[in-house]
Amino acid sequence: MKILIHDYAGHPFQVQLSRALAQRGYTIIHAYCATVEGAKGNLQQQADDPQTLRIVPLKTTQAIQKYNFVKRWQQEREYGHVLAQLIRNEQPTIVLSANTPLEALAIAQQCVKQSNSRFIFWVQDLNGFATYKILKQKLPVVGGLIGKYYMWLEKRLLQRSDAVIVISEDFLPALADYAGQHPNAHVIPNWAPLNELIPTTKRNSWSIEQALADKTVFLYAGMLGFKHNPQLLLALAQHFQPHPDVVIVVISQGIGADWLKTHGASLNNLKILPFQPFEQMSAVLSSADVLMAILEPDAAIYSVPSKILSYVCIGKPLLVAVPDNNLGAKIVNQSQCGKTVHPNDEQSFIQQAQALLDNPIERENMGNNARHYAQQHFAIDAISEQFLKIFKQLGE
Repeated sequence: MKILIHDYAGHPFQVQLSRALAQRGYTIIHAYCATVEGAKGNLQQQADDPQTLRIVPLKTTQAIQKYNFVKRWQQEREYGHVLAQLIRNEQPTIVLSANTPLEALAIAQQCVKQSNSRFIFWVQDLNGFATYKILKQKLPVVGGLIGKYYMWLEKRLLQRSDAVIVISEDFLPALADYAGQHPNAHVIPNWAPLNELIPTTKRNSWSIEQALADKTVFLYAGMLGFKHNPQLLLALAQHFQPHPDVVIVVISQGIGADWLKTHGASLNNLKILPFQPFEQMSAVLSSADVLMAILEPDAAIYSVPSKILSYVCIGKPLLVAVPDNNLGAKIVNQSQCGKTVHPNDEQSFIQQAQALLDNPIERENMGNNARHYAQQHFAIDAISEQFLKIFKQLGE
């Protein structure tokens, strides 16, 4: 069985799945977009990778311009044709696609149907719904109409998929309300590569290089886009400005990071860095005393911050500004590995950060709970078996 796993974003855990399946003897092509900005996983072919694994970077002629909606539309259609060509060349039995822009996904899915392959929609976000929310706010009249088109397109893509995988039980009723009950829907929660995100000492080569080894570090690592409110991070830096030993570190690029650079230019305790290579992420995250995640309320029903899953591998306490009904908040609360606040409650965010700063014993206990949660839930052999059951059902 030849399986094409396509993850537009190039995240760490999808390529770990590809490696695990290849080690079982399956022919795996792992494809991702090499021209979109974002934190990437371990996407270089490794010396010990199975011969049945091939990692393929797909490229548009220019870097994807996320915040230029017209240019982005053109580029995502271009990308869809690049992906479709790979599908035609390889003729896989199954195509599993995640994080793919809807215009690109429509082109790819049509190609899969023409090739008599099977298509699995791995739903990370409800992108059509998210697009509707964003465009309706930015362009009150025409934005709503464009957003409704993307909702229609996403529903059509879901309905035409041979199987659908969602990342939370909470998504199933929302998905049914949104696109109708799918006859072959499955739940497989996301995870992070436990064997690649390994706790190390706070004083490490990266923290020393960044002059953070002797600081108390509140660290945010990941995208800062339309689903996130960077004001929380700015407010936290302003609160801790009188504390010379406390530093707010933001590892990100794009619209949110640029906003913080502008509005936090006068703050000497706010350190903004670009995305770091994945091979350094264990040291990067281990440099923190508290790891942070944020998500806007409207995004809670269609998105789960994957950075939370990476964070728990490192065994540090979390400060998470997401609604209580989001899976990320449920993980933090149920495993007792951090503090959660509503994303609109800036004061509580600051208060909980101060409480964590003041209680190192609580931070240590929460960090231990975080690592324990990862060890209990992120076993890649068991996870890959869940995917294989779906693949075998479709490949028969």
